Amino acid sequence: MILTEQVINEVLERLDEKVDTKVDLTDDKHLAKLEYIMLFEMNFPLSDTHEMLDRLNEKRNPGDIWKTSQGWAGLKPGEEKAQYGMPDRESAERYVGSGGKEKDKKDVNIFGKQEDPKDLKKKTKKENPKNKPISQEEINDVDGTSKERVLDGKDAPPGTESSAVNEIGTGYAMACMDESPKDVDGCLDEKLKGTRLGRKPGNNSEEKRGHMIRAARREKQRVNATLEREGMNPKNTKVSHIGGSKGSLDDAVKRLDELQKAGLKEVNGIKIDKYKKIIMAGGGGDDPTDTLVVMVEYDENGKPIKAQINHTSNKMTSSDQQSNSGPVKTAKNNNERAKKSLPKEAHKEADKIEKDTQDEIKKQRKLQAEYVGEYAKRIDKFADDPEVLDMIYKRLMNDKTGNPPGISTAAAKYMEVALTRIGLSKSEREELLNPPNEKELKKHLKTYLKSLKDKEPGGEERKTSLGANDIGIMTRLLTQEKIITGKTPIDPPMLDSDLKSYYGKQTDALNSQRERLNKLGEENGQENLGNKTFVRDLIDRMHLNIAEGHDPNGIPNQNFELIHGSLGYKNEIRQDDNGDMYEKGKGGFYKLDGNGKPTGEPVKAADLNDFDCPVVGNPDTHRHCLGLKEGQKVEEGFDVRYKEYKMEDGSTSIKALIYDRNNKPIAVQTCRPKSGPGGMIQDSMVWSKDYEICLAKQSKLQGYCE
Repeated sequence: MILTEQVINEVLERLDEKVDTKVDLTDDKHLAKLEYIMLFEMNFPLSDTHEMLDRLNEKRNPGDIWKTSQGWAGLKPGEEKAQYGMPDRESAERYVGSGGKEKDKKDVNIFGKQEDPKDLKKKTKKENPKNKPISQEEINDVDGTSKERVLDGKDAPPGTESSAVNEIGTGYAMACMDESPKDVDGCLDEKLKGTRLGRKPGNNSEEKRGHMIRAARREKQRVNATLEREGMNPKNTKVSHIGGSKGSLDDAVKRLDELQKAGLKEVNGIKIDKYKKIIMAGGGGDDPTDTLVVMVEYDENGKPIKAQINHTSNKMTSSDQQSNSGPVKTAKNNNERAKKSLPKEAHKEADKIEKDTQDEIKKQRKLQAEYVGEYAKRIDKFADDPEVLDMIYKRLMNDKTGNPPGISTAAAKYMEVALTRIGLSKSEREELLNPPNEKELKKHLKTYLKSLKDKEPGGEERKTSLGANDIGIMTRLLTQEKIITGKTPIDPPMLDSDLKSYYGKQTDALNSQRERLNKLGEENGQENLGNKTFVRDLIDRMHLNIAEGHDPNGIPNQNFELIHGSLGYKNEIRQDDNGDMYEKGKGGFYKLDGNGKPTGEPVKAADLNDFDCPVVGNPDTHRHCLGLKEGQKVEEGFDVRYKEYKMEDGSTSIKALIYDRNNKPIAVQTCRPKSGPGGMIQDSMVWSKDYEICLAKQSKLQGYCE
């Protein structure tokens, strides 16, 4: 965007409407509102917003260079816009040419008035808000008991145990950053290992604490930015972190009740009664966020005067599955979306396409269960062999020795499943497992294994059915049969490739729905209806629509963010001791400038560190990585392809729907188990490698790692 005087005047007019007094660009509250207008009302790119804030205070001449909070900047002769974010003075000098010189004398603002640098300094908005110290007491103020119950195994987590520790641990890490800034990791470890879930090595490793700390840095940064944007006094503001369990969300609503009774009327500018519903709807659909950061400002008498809530979803890594749904549900949703563009007389055919798709998916599920069920007699025989039973026991317990390797990353996860499936209560299971009673556990395990031959293949968790968890245990044992028997697998062996073929056929079914909707659309004047329907599903489920200013489930756009975790492709982006970013290229890693472009000579990977930044999905990072221009809709330029896709680990290829925008890969959709071969089927979406790396680079370049 060209920052003409007309554009600048429009921004200032909007600001004038939002403040009660005369516009004052030395007032931090006015500047915060100005930034909000530019970013979220007028959809300025972040770089243009920074430039605008600078230009409202000073005028630069061609050839000038200067330092900002985001790096160095320079105005190249012949260019209308300054270049911001260059890493050092030398880069800025090279950019503007040989005449580059740092501005250090009188400056002129855009309206022509001469001012001294000392006056400009007073007017310049600080890019990095002051840190708001947060204590553990504050973090736990709203739902401390509920979070402790989850961590102690007394209440069920909303997802896996590992994800619960990650979510709650992120809040604890926020406190550790102020309580123990020199040893945040040690502080976090101390807080977690005092809990049942935190004592499990798989939940509280140094690597996983690193994920939590990265996310906590970003959450703290968002707190500081929110307080500054809203003009909230940090000294009088209490900051609390809310977990994603049912108990925690109930606690959050109770706190809003208390605030309402104390006279507070709104949260995030929305009436409290409405916001309670927004909170309870979190964790799925349009709003995947399952953790909250609550900020409440009080007056000198202790009365609440303002409240803001930031909503977040935390993944462990950016390569994790970002969206999961059942393929049957996806087929239904896509049909409902497609019918909105079709005349009523075509709805019957669309419904038939949906039914055919769902029938084929259910058929493949049943065929897979029947395939696994054929091996139940083999499991029955293995249960009678004490040596084989011992190895099965060790694999299900997944002890620390790793010999034999466990069938899950979580200790005793599937042993607990086996005990549950034969009817043992929670208290009975806990008594057997803490500490492990090996003799009794083997006895119950044998009972479970021998029960499998009598179950009807169906993939459902009924007592009489061979459920998804049963199938998961059997496939994990029998695709690696040699580990438990020490012998060549009995013919015919259970093959991983056979199991995956059933998932591929379910993806085939979804793709067939897309192609048939394309044909139905053409017959009814809606070209590429199937492609458009599937793209819209992708945009909604991956929340790319926030780049257009969408408010997910009513959450204000600026209060919604997805932290996709640490960069999954560790060997693509690294950093040096100064925090400067390097990207893999020919012959090594190249330092990136303020625009993310490689510079200089290659550096060896061994001389660099892991990329220490969370991958952030917010309106700004998505707008950049999508290449979204002003006024464009996200779905413009999208295309869908169906092809073989190599899995993230490079081990095998599966059938997948690939989504491109302007020929740049964005995301991949497949039907596959969430937890390994034979597990519960998921229609999952992940970022493409290129898009994932782009989000990581932009997270760093836009300052989300500090």
